[in-house]
Amino acid sequence: MISVIMPVFNTDKYVGQAINSILAQTYKDFELIIIDDGSTDDTLSILHAYQNMDERIIILENGTNKGVTYSRNRGLEKAKGEYIAVMDSDDVSLPMRFEVEIAYLEAHPELGALGSNFQVITSDGQLTEFKTSYSLSPGINRWRMFFANQHCHPTILMRSLLFTKFGIKYDESIRCSEDYDLWFQIHEISKIGNIPEILLYVRKNDTSYTSINHEIVQQSDVLIIMKYIRKYLNLDLDDHLGFGMKYSDQIQSVQDARQISKIVVLLLRFSRTWNLTNEDKKYIKRSASSKLRAIWHSQKKNIFLLPYVIYSLILYPGVFKTWMTGKVAEIFG
Repeated sequence: MISVIMPVFNTDKYVGQAINSILAQTYKDFELIIIDDGSTDDTLSILHAYQNMDERIIILENGTNKGVTYSRNRGLEKAKGEYIAVMDSDDVSLPMRFEVEIAYLEAHPELGALGSNFQVITSDGQLTEFKTSYSLSPGINRWRMFFANQHCHPTILMRSLLFTKFGIKYDESIRCSEDYDLWFQIHEISKIGNIPEILLYVRKNDTSYTSINHEIVQQSDVLIIMKYIRKYLNLDLDDHLGFGMKYSDQIQSVQDARQISKIVVLLLRFSRTWNLTNEDKKYIKRSASSKLRAIWHSQKKNIFLLPYVIYSLILYPGVFKTWMTGKVAEIFG
């Protein structure tokens, strides 16, 4: 059975569509645990109307607004399923989502969690051209996590053992990006994959928390990145360096650039302790090489970063060959 965890707060305009998309799943063995986080609109009355129509719906009421992270953990405590599915109250799951995801997880026991790609819809449900193309490789995903979130939260299906056996939970001290922190936790004990299918429509809603508080979300991402870099590298590093990890053009000084370059090199060494395929190893080398050069360019090719540039060429000599080919073409036209 799948336990679907869906926190809600003042989404009376969209929550019915979200619930309908779960009830329309081709995989029927699930419970839908909805946690109302102190809604003040008509959300709660809509929830009870649906509950009266389908006994698989369970409603938990926080009474007052306690936050989405608290609500997710409360839902997990109630869950009885072998699998945990995440759902947001303004998105739409495609009908085959659960069937496709559970079949893939059952065929890949090495994975603890699985996500998919998504397509963005407008506030009134019209499809846009924006769609994701996430990496399918768990090893590449883990590497990329140090630079950006690699999984769409409401596409995720997880094994409940992650929570019941290993004690993983959402960190309630995090205001947002709680999923980003969770992925780092899961990667420490298991693997997270993505499948290429689009199994969710994500609503672009100008009144959502992430839309209104974009800068807060970015800051939270940075804090999470640096939290785990400090943990894995055992270094005393300032949080502001996380902006340079995400965005090379936001590196503030040559000193910061040298520190971030050092981080990239040490993370590359750390990745050698993971169980990686040969293709993963090649990709991570290329990615580290590219990041080191991007850092160098952000500081206008400062000479103090030259050792890292040389190391980047050792990691991926192909870039030097490409550069030389370009120069020869310029000269001989």
